[in-house]
Amino acid sequence: MRLSRIRVRDFLGIEDIEVVPGHVNVISGANAVGKSSLLEAIRAAFRARSLEANVIHAGADKAEILVELDSGQSIARSITDRGKPVVVTEGKAVRPKPQEWLDSLLGEPGFGFEPVAFFQADAKEQRRILLGALDIAVTAREFADLIGTVPPETMQGVGLSGPALEVLERFRERVYELRRIKNAEADAARAAAETEAAKVPKGFDPEPFRRDVREWYEIASDARQAMVEQEGRAQKIMALSETEAGLALAISEVEARLASLQERRAKTRDERAKIQAEATAFVAPDLEGIRAKIEAHEAGRRALEAKESAAAWEKREEALLDAAKELDALHRRLVKDVPRKILSRSKVPLGDISVRSDGVYLGDSPLAKLSTSERMRFALKLARLLAGELKIVCLDGAEALDADTYAALMAEIEADESFQYFVTRVTEGALQVEARE
Repeated sequence: MRLSRIRVRDFLGIEDIEVVPGHVNVISGANAVGKSSLLEAIRAAFRARSLEANVIHAGADKAEILVELDSGQSIARSITDRGKPVVVTEGKAVRPKPQEWLDSLLGEPGFGFEPVAFFQADAKEQRRILLGALDIAVTAREFADLIGTVPPETMQGVGLSGPALEVLERFRERVYELRRIKNAEADAARAAAETEAAKVPKGFDPEPFRRDVREWYEIASDARQAMVEQEGRAQKIMALSETEAGLALAISEVEARLASLQERRAKTRDERAKIQAEATAFVAPDLEGIRAKIEAHEAGRRALEAKESAAAWEKREEALLDAAKELDALHRRLVKDVPRKILSRSKVPLGDISVRSDGVYLGDSPLAKLSTSERMRFALKLARLLAGELKIVCLDGAEALDADTYAALMAEIEADESFQYFVTRVTEGALQVEARE
């Protein structure tokens, strides 16, 4: 379905123009004579939701657009400050619900896809334009089916509003960041494990040091108590010796008390002999040796703790690397497989065209790596794919292309008989439309 006649009155920069379009229609003239206004009028005939009353030409009270189709329908839209009504007739019959029928003629984006603007955009903007044109949305359940079972943390802060591939890109970025964090934590765990392992002596046997060091402190406490008791014995020996000397003196001075004192002396000697035997038998504990054993045990315990800590860090590193590996596999699916599944939901047969996180691809080649003529053909291919039953493509802004690209564009559209094209070009003079068959 194509346009066979166009009549525009008091719309934007156009006062009155009538065009009988052909296959390729070159809209030429100086700047600000109405080239873009004519293209906008064609769009407005089919869809005028976003138009304001300020599109009415200065001095007029309404704008009028008449478009006739080669299939016999006539579209008449008037624009006033009260509304933008449209009437569709076929012969003498008036079609009910005209806007619904007009919408059915347009593809998914309507006239929202501009091939020249797409051609001139960078990779990020091309991706945004195509996603906006396709306007594929997914529900939470559909998205879950697409990506499969994933860790709950990967969905935090993603949200499901906007085009499906934008949602997917936010999810991919979240997975990418989580994978980076897991790998960084795994590296930190590995470094901690190596630090702890360096504290463990070569050939270290941890088993002897699993014994609680408090046992050694109890041994040391018993040894110190034994030393205190030994010191008491020495003091008693000294005191008893003094007593014996005093008694001996008393014997010589007090003969009368000799028998009694001799008996007391004998008892004293016996007690002293007993204590002396105990003192002689006493073996002093090796406090330095015990202290050395305590220090060795404490060092061993530290080495044991370091060994166990290193093992724990290694186990954490392994878990983190496993998590990062799972996220890496998920990220690979999000870059290729899932976008293909989402694009397959589009009503537009995109074929080998895919949308990835870094731009639009043709097969495995990003657009930026295609030649100028290949990129222009690609933009036109998208325009044709996105078109509906109405087979027209408006190429506004084509005059901004360089001479070689403009020539490649014209050669491409003149060779394509399946669509009707409207293309702008800057020349001198008034607005003109050259219809080429």
